[in-house]
Amino acid sequence: MSEPVLSALPAGHVLLTLRHSEPVNLHLQRLHFHCPALASDEDDQADDNLLLVFAQADAQGQWPALERAPQRTYTVRARQHDNVVVDVYLHGDGLMAGWAANAQPGATLLARPLPRSGACLRAADYPHHVLLGDDSALPLIGRWLERLPEGISAQAFIEVADANARQALAEDEDIAIQWLERNGFSTSQSQLLEDALTDYVVSDAIMDIDAVFFVIAGQDARSARMAQFLIDAWAVAPDAIHHASHWQD
Repeated sequence: MSEPVLSALPAGHVLLTLRHSEPVNLHLQRLHFHCPALASDEDDQADDNLLLVFAQADAQGQWPALERAPQRTYTVRARQHDNVVVDVYLHGDGLMAGWAANAQPGATLLARPLPRSGACLRAADYPHHVLLGDDSALPLIGRWLERLPEGISAQAFIEVADANARQALAEDEDIAIQWLERNGFSTSQSQLLEDALTDYVVSDAIMDIDAVFFVIAGQDARSARMAQFLIDAWAVAPDAIHHASHWQD
């Protein structure tokens, strides 16, 4: 029996074909996709996101109504030519976590490239960046630090499950990284990021909070609360905050 021939992809979408995958650590799986349609895209900004759509064409090669299909947004960790790298945090029974743990080379995912948020352009006007995120924010934080413009400093606070979840990230005299380990506590129970943010803004580390751009990413409710804390308690302008919701409880 011959394989069905797929019709044209839905407008605005591309097809990702898994080349291979590898564990970054016990909690993170790195997926390498082949995607010629994205080969010509510029790779100069950290907020490079794909909406992954869990839908398959039928035997006639027709795609279902995509608005009914499960969808997840992921930050692209890296691109090189037609290779697209996506890191997946293996938490609980998440849809993408299950796919990443079981997918074999040749498996495909439908994806829609999302518009840039403009955060990187706004951030370029600030001499110091503070990044806060949990395990799921590592792709965004990793790319952000790698693309930090010359003359800009950064402090990153990264909350992870345990010491095994740490990974090598860009770090030099202008970049400081503090790892915060939950060690048995769930993400929803943790206050490590919130405490780190509070301690940092009240310390002498920030001489002028108006000169700081904040990147806050991870679990939706927690990252939203931290962004609102900066706005309400410290009068930080909303344009000086990039709030990225990566998952919900």
